Amino acid sequence: MVIPKEAFNGDFWYVSAMVDVECPRCRAITSSRPRVMRYIEAWDTGGEHKRFEPLWPEKGWLVWWVCGACDWEWYKYHGNNYATTEDIQEWIEAFDRWYQSFRWYQSFK
Repeated sequence: MVIPKEAFNGDFWYVSAMVDVECPRCRAITSSRPRVMRYIEAWDTGGEHKRFEPLWPEKGWLVWWVCGACDWEWYKYHGNNYATTEDIQEWIEAFDRWYQSFRWYQSFK
């Protein structure tokens, strides 16, 4: 599976993968389905995001996470909150490999 074209329009998009992530609040590591938003320079009024979130334009994507242990949602001021297109594609491919292997394993039960 690839990132759909609609994901590049600057709206929120849920990545079709589960990713293990550590919660900065409770420190639990849980699987989360990341929600991402593409950086669009034309929407960055006055360059506010470039100044206050320089990793967003640099990497291209802002990532929201939800902790499966404490339900806390976070999206700023943590290193895992920015991703490149390659990162997101890797999440999708890794999850797809896991899903296919799970389906293969289940077929023998």
